Amino acid sequence: MKSSIVLLSIGVIAACSGSALATTRSSFLGVPAITDVTAVPSNGGLTYTVSLGTNPSFTLGGTVYPIADLIGFYALSDDDDLLYSVSNFSAMGGNWNNDSSNSGAGGIAGWRTNPNTGIQAGESIVFNFNSLSTDRVERLGFHVRLTNMLFPGTTGNTGNITLMVPGASAASVFGLAGLAAARRRRRA
Repeated sequence: MKSSIVLLSIGVIAACSGSALATTRSSFLGVPAITDVTAVPSNGGLTYTVSLGTNPSFTLGGTVYPIADLIGFYALSDDDDLLYSVSNFSAMGGNWNNDSSNSGAGGIAGWRTNPNTGIQAGESIVFNFNSLSTDRVERLGFHVRLTNMLFPGTTGNTGNITLMVPGASAASVFGLAGLAAARRRRRA
């Protein structure tokens, strides 16, 4: 009996250490405004065309932070785990790798690449989920690299952002109004 418990404990430790490197829902900074970044859904919320305009930025505490490139894209749930299937792919000279996690409160499903190989101003990439529990998606998140500024609260120039407005408003901003309405109907 003790051998089984030891093996189970080793398995849990291995599983936890593997996922500890992934981004989690709590790593996203809620910001009041994201400008010149669009995520247009299609295919029932399984496909997103993510684009940066010519002057992408986000605002926090009255400071405007210019975005150099977008190096991660995510569907987020504030309080539910997400069911998802994400495949790695190459685009724009970068390898976009699965960076999904249901660790902690809420869940994230999406991709991340390295700085300088992400989406630059004036560019777009199409992201395709193999599967996603779209009824649980409450907002979208982005891993960004800043232009000549430190990301708020860090000593580096990269970090994760999401709109801090309620899920339905964030959904409207990013064109997810239908998904937000379905979520409200499900909870009613």
